[in-house]
Amino acid sequence: MGGNVFTQDFKVLPLQLDSLSSFTENIKHILDEFKLVYKFPKYFKNKVTFNDLDIICDFTNAVSKTEMIDYCAGRNIPIQVSSPAVSMLIDNHQVDLIETVNYDFSSFLIDYGDTIVYIKRLLKNLNHDLTLNTKGLEYKVRFKSTLVTVFITDDVYYILNLLDLDYQTYLNGFDSVNDVFEWIYRSKYFNSETMSIKNCNSKSRQRLNKRPSTKLFEEFLENKPKKIQEQFDLEIELPLVIDQGKTILNELQFRSDLKAKLNGRVVLKLFPDFPVMALKAFLRNTITKYQTDLLTYTQDQLNTMVTDEVHLYLKNSILKE
Repeated sequence: MGGNVFTQDFKVLPLQLDSLSSFTENIKHILDEFKLVYKFPKYFKNKVTFNDLDIICDFTNAVSKTEMIDYCAGRNIPIQVSSPAVSMLIDNHQVDLIETVNYDFSSFLIDYGDTIVYIKRLLKNLNHDLTLNTKGLEYKVRFKSTLVTVFITDDVYYILNLLDLDYQTYLNGFDSVNDVFEWIYRSKYFNSETMSIKNCNSKSRQRLNKRPSTKLFEEFLENKPKKIQEQFDLEIELPLVIDQGKTILNELQFRSDLKAKLNGRVVLKLFPDFPVMALKAFLRNTITKYQTDLLTYTQDQLNTMVTDEVHLYLKNSILKE
């Protein structure tokens, strides 16, 4: 959360490395009172100050957030509840309880500071339709104005292996962000040109420039030999995902064809007085009833079918009355 949730109203101090261990021990009783399942993310080994302390939490069996607020109020602990975090100010140090149902993967997203930023940028070199979010690795399928995602995995080993990033290095940890840069650079999918902020759009540049690591990364690139990535073939590397994507596209195309064949204009052209409020349900039920047969109908056959179905609908409506 950046350590700035309480800065307007309170004195907020960074947490020093030499007091981190004792501080985390002192706040564990609060986490236990809240009945949270929690995990502390990984930090750089040479990190000496922390603007805030992030804790990944599973809130599934926790007390309510109202009870958390009451608990803190009774102990003069400032607290702010937002999504996806509950922030507290304890001994002038900001603590962020980050809510998730998958705290192992969520930890991966915030381990070692800005590391995930560079992992995501490397992922774009593989394929722009691959994305990492709080759910895991997903594949984006687009059909006209519709965007559908195919879940691939939330297994960190699988994701890093796909990116040609050494998993053991990640487990061993990093001394500094420069070690992360070296780790990312060794991937066969690293591309010096596309990884540079100079090739990001203005919105991305604006966002990245707010991160202290961006300048360090650009300096790193300038001092490294230029690399051109190996090509990533999505159909070879992720054939099942591609098949799922094609299945989704076929289904979306089928639904689109059905709607193009039978829609409100067709019904209202034949029956201008058909009740508009009932039109959506009528179309849904009729399309469900005829499905693929609809696509084989001539216009005359379609008109006959619609006429029969409207008469049946009106008859049933009268009977219900």
